[in-house]
Amino acid sequence: MEVGTISPDGYYQWDGAKWIPVELAKVSDDGYWMWNGTEWIPNPNRPKKEMLGEYEQPSQTHIATPQVHTNVEMPTQFIPTYQQPQLVQLQPTQKKSSRGLWIALLVIIPVLLIALTVVMAGVLYVWASALSEDPDQNLAGTWYNEDDTMTLYSNGSVVESTETIVRWSSQGENLTTTLILDGEEVDVVWKYRVEMDSDDDRILFMAVYEVVDGVQTNEIDSDSCIAYTDSVESTEEDYNESKRAIIPAWCTIEESS
Repeated sequence: MEVGTISPDGYYQWDGAKWIPVELAKVSDDGYWMWNGTEWIPNPNRPKKEMLGEYEQPSQTHIATPQVHTNVEMPTQFIPTYQQPQLVQLQPTQKKSSRGLWIALLVIIPVLLIALTVVMAGVLYVWASALSEDPDQNLAGTWYNEDDTMTLYSNGSVVESTETIVRWSSQGENLTTTLILDGEEVDVVWKYRVEMDSDDDRILFMAVYEVVDGVQTNEIDSDSCIAYTDSVESTEEDYNESKRAIIPAWCTIEESS
């Protein structure tokens, strides 16, 4: 019997001395078939066959009977049946989904933080500009001290207890007040600053620029500095003695005895 002969049941192959299980993926003699453990299937790598539309499965004429040789040893032990591997479609795991989500967050969060920073910077810039340039946001309102009460309106008009100041305007750190002196209007320019005191009240410090021969200079008369607060209690005597606030370097305020 020739080596490689297949038994009638298709499970064994003669190796020249004994019958052995047919190996998986064994190719038939003509090259067109492959053993999958249970049956012959078309060989995916089979050679092209000209002029034939179909391939012939190995016939029984090429299979010898194991009983013809007296030295044939048939397998007595159980031979496991080989099954063709099944293809299983892999589904995306939760771990990969979570990883993709984290990657997306790592990209989106910095972009959002940058956008938020830009927006906040713009808001703070506008707010700071408004405080420094818009008198309505910084100076408009009623200011009090023991000797005077004045209300600065956003339209530039003034109501003052001594009826001396009639108009006002501001630019940068300068406050211009129009006074009525001897029936004539006189503009007086002050350097001013608004600070917070220990009671969370706003304090308005004002000191006039010195005038030499009728010409205003850039020097500040520190002794002319006066202070107002936005608390009506400042009109009471000794109320301001307990207050604490940062006094500008160009302002000298005499302490009451």
